[in-house]
Amino acid sequence: MLDQKVSAQKKWKNKDYSIQVESGDNSVFFTIVATSSNAEFSQFLANETLEIFIKNAGKYISGVNVSVLSKASNASQPNRVNYVKIAGLIFIPAFLLFGLISVWRFIRSGRVEDAKFPEKVYQVPYLGELEIKGK
Repeated sequence: MLDQKVSAQKKWKNKDYSIQVESGDNSVFFTIVATSSNAEFSQFLANETLEIFIKNAGKYISGVNVSVLSKASNASQPNRVNYVKIAGLIFIPAFLLFGLISVWRFIRSGRVEDAKFPEKVYQVPYLGELEIKGK
């Protein structure tokens, strides 16, 4: 039946395709998968297969009630991991944290802890201290 409908359409003649009707274990839901080299043709095939299935289901299954949850649509790319976004989300907080640590260390490093500090840190000989008295 599907081959007749495909043959009736002039633009779809001589196209290779495959149709799969899938159902899970003990499931009342069916999934129709149409595969071809043309996305529009695959969508046409899935919708035509759906119509044929609905019209003929009563012949093979008694007391059947068929409802369509969604019509066929073109496939889209699955969600991909955006590594740039993840790297940005990691880099920004890390940059802020290390920036705060650097600022804190920069501020703290400007303090002279004792008179021998230049000698300890910069290997400059200790020459003495100078006290400045207020006016």
